[in-house]
Amino acid sequence: MDFCVPRPPPTHPGERLHAEIANYLRQPDVNKRVTAMGADIDIKTTDEMRKIIPAEMAKWEKVARASGMPKE
Repeated sequence: MDFCVPRPPPTHPGERLHAEIANYLRQPDVNKRVTAMGADIDIKTTDEMRKIIPAEMAKWEKVARASGMPKE
């Protein structure tokens, strides 16, 4: 079973790195080994991550402030 979806080549080095890692994690033997160690593989696109990161930062900033953690 092939999990690789043909896409145009990435133009940004970060996109290329993301594509290489995603392709590696999609290989059935790699996926099986990683999930056997308890990891959850959830590959997001770079656009999805651009949306998730600010929301996660805001969420955890609230937690840090509520805990009294000093701002560095």
